[in-house]
Amino acid sequence: MLTPLSWLQKYVDITVSPENLAHLLTMVGLEVESIDRFGENFNSDQIVVGEILEINQHPNADRLLLPKIRLSPSETVDVVCGATNLSPGIKIVFAKPGATLFNQKSGKFQKLKASVIRGISSPGMICSELELGIGLGHENILILDKNLEPGSSLQGIFSDTILDLSITPNRPDCLSIIGVAREVAAITNKKLSDPEISYKENSAVSKSSPVEIHIESLDLCKRYCGAVVENVTVGPSPTWLKSALAKMGHRSINNIVDVTNYVMYETGQPLHAFDLNKIQDSKIEVRPAKNKETLLTLDNESIELNPSMLVIADSKNPVALAGIIGGLNSSVTQNTTRILLESANFNPTSIRKTASGLKLRTDASYRFERNPNEALASKALKRAIHLIQKISNQNVSCGKIIDAPGAQLASMSLQIDGSEIEKLLGVKVSQEEALSVLHKLGFQSNPKSQPSFSNDWTAKISIPNWRSDIKIQEDLIEEIARILGYDQFPTSNISGSIPEYIPNIPLHLREQVRDACVEFGMQEVITYSLKNESLLSSVSSEDSQNFVNIANPLNSETKTLRTNLMVGILETLSSNQNFLKEGPVKIFEIGRTFINKPGSLPIQNEVAVGLISGNSSSEGWTNTKNRKLDFYDIKGILEGVLSKLKLEVKYIPSEDSLLIQGQSADILIEETKIGKVGKISGHILSSFEINETNTLLFELDLNTIYSRSQNKIAFKPFATFPTSERDLTVLAGADIPSEKIESIILASKLATKCIPIDIYKQGSDNQKKSITYKIVFQSTSKTLTANEVSNEIKTILLNLKKTLDVDFRDK
Repeated sequence: MLTPLSWLQKYVDITVSPENLAHLLTMVGLEVESIDRFGENFNSDQIVVGEILEINQHPNADRLLLPKIRLSPSETVDVVCGATNLSPGIKIVFAKPGATLFNQKSGKFQKLKASVIRGISSPGMICSELELGIGLGHENILILDKNLEPGSSLQGIFSDTILDLSITPNRPDCLSIIGVAREVAAITNKKLSDPEISYKENSAVSKSSPVEIHIESLDLCKRYCGAVVENVTVGPSPTWLKSALAKMGHRSINNIVDVTNYVMYETGQPLHAFDLNKIQDSKIEVRPAKNKETLLTLDNESIELNPSMLVIADSKNPVALAGIIGGLNSSVTQNTTRILLESANFNPTSIRKTASGLKLRTDASYRFERNPNEALASKALKRAIHLIQKISNQNVSCGKIIDAPGAQLASMSLQIDGSEIEKLLGVKVSQEEALSVLHKLGFQSNPKSQPSFSNDWTAKISIPNWRSDIKIQEDLIEEIARILGYDQFPTSNISGSIPEYIPNIPLHLREQVRDACVEFGMQEVITYSLKNESLLSSVSSEDSQNFVNIANPLNSETKTLRTNLMVGILETLSSNQNFLKEGPVKIFEIGRTFINKPGSLPIQNEVAVGLISGNSSSEGWTNTKNRKLDFYDIKGILEGVLSKLKLEVKYIPSEDSLLIQGQSADILIEETKIGKVGKISGHILSSFEINETNTLLFELDLNTIYSRSQNKIAFKPFATFPTSERDLTVLAGADIPSEKIESIILASKLATKCIPIDIYKQGSDNQKKSITYKIVFQSTSKTLTANEVSNEIKTILLNLKKTLDVDFRDK
């Protein structure tokens, strides 16, 4: 929110610099995003007040005029001007050569030069709002108050420092000048002055111009205040009003509309003025719009309404979109003599939905969306009446304020406890100090105990109507803390014992699984938990009785909670396969599965699934396609994940029908199955319409892994003696897994590593296979000799022959 310091100064004495004030406001929660200098070009004697004495026609141009301007009792000047709102006797802004003005063509501020226009010298310029940089109006020149002296500086009127505040949604009271001034008064310990409200009420107006107000739903409009003002003269606003609105980035319309905008910025309560002569039957209805009803808005845009939108209507048609924008057909114009001033409180949700749906956000809707207090409606209305009577002719008269449905404002109070302040803030705050802070912010108190410097005191605090964010005692304590200053509280060491850190094992291991998958180039996907029952049945080992169906699904096709993650990840591959033709697909998901448990909540298990599909990479620079991904690719990723979890597992051939036998395995910790890995069967891929047959996955039961994970691993000292490597080729039966042979080799005390490096099946019936292993030998106490290594190999061969009937192959 833009906050001019000159406007703040009307209500609170500011003795600190703008920079210090910005820091103080930021520290109490009103963040200052920027400090801007407004009207800096007025800080010179080149831009002054001028008075038009007479107006002559340009001899060489029909549309140009030659006004004579008085700049001082002894100085006059003739300039060329094309504005149409010139008349003798008015006061204008005159820029002399050298003044800095905004050039509409270049879009920049430039120094003014004397010029010759159609053969006539023009040593200066009569300025519009745009040229002065204080508004967008450029067709007409800016007219000043008649009481300004020719030649006087305009620095005090237009030059200003403006703070741009970022107001949080819980502080609608600070979307106003008076709200910010209240905060400034509290933090600088200054007195706050309220805006002046004094006006004359004429009961005869209420009789001569009766207005009926009806609210259809109090849920949509809590309060609607209106007042009829007669004998108004619509015209230009005084200079101070134009200047105030310009500093807020708002252009001047006319004196009546400008007052409503001024009061909105000042108090935070939006207002609107209707031309009462255009209101049919002098009747105001606050109601939902009728379907396909239309409204021509003030910006000349026709919008189609629907019953979800709240409107202000007369007896026939809508005249305004409630809380957002008025209608053009009921707007205040130069011919208006009677107005109806509106000040209401609308439902913030209704305003937000309508403004968002129409993409029509205004300063008024912005404030109504933050739910200003309904008590503000009548106060702002009275302030607007006061200003209209102040700036208008003396014949302006106002009727009695109409308040519908009548003020029913509930007051709220809270109890505050001194001991609770010390508990939350860590310091003692005396009763006098705490209540003093709250009083500065507009709270009222009724102490329940005598003033005390100890913390054993209580007080009843009445909440001001503009502080809708104060709900509990802790809110009051926060107010005390922020005004006293968070930086004023002393730093203290932690007292008492620090609780032991208890790690969240599932969370830690889950993140390790996620990190490991990402490190292997996989992308995480998150799929819906609700699946099609037939698809679940095709890939699930669970009976359909174990499925959990939702009673009121959004879609009858997806009403079953997933019993595995395989369905979701295969659906993801299927729906994206046409966009992933280049390179491999590598995706994973971590999520929960749901198994029905009669008479109780479903059993939830956490599962991780990884999938790869396609080639190992896209075509390389050699223009040769790379190999297909295989079992060892997915197993390599899986081993990387298990390594992160510090798990030692073993693999056994899998009999899972979802995977191709011979290219799949079950994963075990000791004798407990924790998952599976392998190539997906063709019939499963067909059911998901997946074209790539080379698709593999792994699945891990994370719940079981969490319970079996080792948090601590014993440290093994680094070996200090050299290794010795030997290649050993054995002849084994085709049905003997390599893993069993490796386990017997590694049972040797000296064998530290065993890696299969070659395999060859021989014989016409492939009953035998020859496997070559690279074995690494190493002792922790000495350097091994060649004889010791040879003797160890002999021992290994004897154990292989005895256990698995595996022979040494020497040729």
